Amino acid sequence: MYRLKHKGIAGMMVIMLCMVTCTVLAQDGMSFREVEDTTYALYLKGDWKQLQKVGREAIRNKIDYFYLRERLGIAYYMQQKYQLASPQFEKAYRFNSGDELNNEYLFYSYSFDTRWNEALKL
Repeated sequence: MYRLKHKGIAGMMVIMLCMVTCTVLAQDGMSFREVEDTTYALYLKGDWKQLQKVGREAIRNKIDYFYLRERLGIAYYMQQKYQLASPQFEKAYRFNSGDELNNEYLFYSYSFDTRWNEALKL
């Protein structure tokens, strides 16, 4: 009886460990909604470094869309990292070339990075 009782507990421990591991692994992935809500809140708060971190992680998880790229571009732009900002605005431009705010940020990113030819094309 003693051995059966311990084997049952050990079995339950293994099952619980598997459940915890699966739960932790499931949390590694990001959903579009989580990325959207988090990056928008960080954008409104002006937490540029955290926004960059979350944005890069989202892109690594194959989440990529216009507002994410635009917010990432603004985060770099606000820290005067124009060489890092312009590729984000370029990607956002490919998603939506008609967005005036993005185009303006892209223009100024090029200008502050002395990329006059690209700025003039806009």
